[in-house]
Amino acid sequence: MLLLLVSLSGFMVGCGGTEEELRSEEFTAKATELVESMVAGDFSTAVEGFDSAMKDVFPSEMLGDTWNSLISQVGVFQKQTGTHMEAIEGYDIVYVTCEFEYAMIDIKVVFNAENQVAGLFFVPSTGSTE
Repeated sequence: MLLLLVSLSGFMVGCGGTEEELRSEEFTAKATELVESMVAGDFSTAVEGFDSAMKDVFPSEMLGDTWNSLISQVGVFQKQTGTHMEAIEGYDIVYVTCEFEYAMIDIKVVFNAENQVAGLFFVPSTGSTE
């Protein structure tokens, strides 16, 4: 019986990643979904994961205006080309690298300790992706 429990616990450990890897996957999925919502023009869905401060200063209408301004500057969205992540001062940051008609842009999505979007930035791509 003890051997069975030890075998099963070893199997369970081997099935999943580390907590850090799981958090990374979760944040990356949330960030890419946010970008997909913006590409689709669904800005009300895009802001659902924002923290209260972001919802106050960056409501869906403003996000739509910002996205449309970006499109007017860098051309039509083409595709997501990759992601990379870093942690800085208690924040988890996912960079979603996107190819637009005239430029590569990193959409920088900042997550707070409550796993909410606490910042959103559009910056020239650094070119490093996973």
